[in-house]
Amino acid sequence: MRLFSRQIDSLPDDQITFGYDLFSRNVFGNNLKQLVLNVEDPMVILLDAPWGSGKTTFLKMWMNNLKTSDINCIYFDAFENDYCGDAFSALAGEIVSAIDNDKKELKNSIIDCASDVAMALIKSGTRYAIKKTSLGILDNEAIDEISDSISTFSDESSSILASFVKERIKNRNKDKLSFENFRTILKSLPDKIYGENSKKPIVIIIDELDRCRPYFSMEIIECIKHFFSIDRVHFVLSMHTQQLESSIGKIYGIHEPQRYLEKFYNIKVSFPEDERPYDSNISIYLKSLMKDMPDDSEGGLHSKHVMSDIDDMSRLHNLSFRTVERIATNLALLYASTTGQFIRITPLVSVLVTMRTIAPQLYKKASQKKLKYDEVESFAKFYQWTNANRYDPDNAANWWKFCLMQNPPEETADYGRHIVKYSIHRENIVPAICSFIDQLRLLNI
Repeated sequence: MRLFSRQIDSLPDDQITFGYDLFSRNVFGNNLKQLVLNVEDPMVILLDAPWGSGKTTFLKMWMNNLKTSDINCIYFDAFENDYCGDAFSALAGEIVSAIDNDKKELKNSIIDCASDVAMALIKSGTRYAIKKTSLGILDNEAIDEISDSISTFSDESSSILASFVKERIKNRNKDKLSFENFRTILKSLPDKIYGENSKKPIVIIIDELDRCRPYFSMEIIECIKHFFSIDRVHFVLSMHTQQLESSIGKIYGIHEPQRYLEKFYNIKVSFPEDERPYDSNISIYLKSLMKDMPDDSEGGLHSKHVMSDIDDMSRLHNLSFRTVERIATNLALLYASTTGQFIRITPLVSVLVTMRTIAPQLYKKASQKKLKYDEVESFAKFYQWTNANRYDPDNAANWWKFCLMQNPPEETADYGRHIVKYSIHRENIVPAICSFIDQLRLLNI
């Protein structure tokens, strides 16, 4: 018995292959592979997909697919490196660590050049210098205050600042040389790794950009454009573009953040549209989750019917795989903690476990006997269900009418016989099911 689905992400990275691909994204992956193989110009490819849509899993599968063709691939988790605050050093360090130890001279050359660039960046302005010398302790508001206070410096302080500016001007050529040296050593990287006669690229995957602080995300993207734009070195950036655009619009005060972001990538791709009402990606994912579902005391029949309803509601609400998994986990907890001793009315259970996850305020009303039928119908969209082949949508809707309406319709007249074994009045059924769902009070599920 498992409460939580088996996470493919728990496997070692080199074992996450398209053999685990539930959604036939290997075709999309092969097309993307051909693109990076056939283009020599440096590319920044943006993989745009919402949170919880499987970007990380796909990219790890794709990375291992590239490796089967002896393509050198580097995976950089931006969110895991967000703490360091220095995008350039973090990214350069990841590239260095990916180079084989038998290429010590190449490694040392990149480290030396990258160190010069990092030092130049640290010295390249008051704001950046303050941020770095404070080791990230000062936030941007504090930095603004310090920067603004420069105008009130004493003559002595102003003189120190003037000397600093003069020194920066004098060292400008030195800094430019550091940048050029770094690009030069990077240009040699594909030949050093594959040999001079090879045309194979190096692919650098940058994942989880939309989970980082926007400042760090933009620093990474800007670093790629300014320092890593090298022939046969391709970047694939994974993010939910709309989320990042919204953040940079607010932080930088940019009126059209979409156009601003477009300056930093060449190609934008997304997963193929899933327009199938039957055997959709959500349906396939739910079937995979059912394999780990705890015993429902009915040989799997009850969980199968409930998951079918969840399938419809997930499609109608356009839920992510991650959200669907949370709903399935609530159902698994219900089965695991009740050993079958709860009110098993399928359309009530399916709607409530879904509502608990994505509409908690409605769910709270349900548990307090304050929920109205119109609210349920608006949420569940019974008459748009396509998987209800075991009963028509009227049956699902009628169960909710029977439980919530003061005067339920005539067609529900015999529903009462189904609840005799539970010894409960119809108006108490929904709160009773909520109490079973809530008995573990796992609020983070």
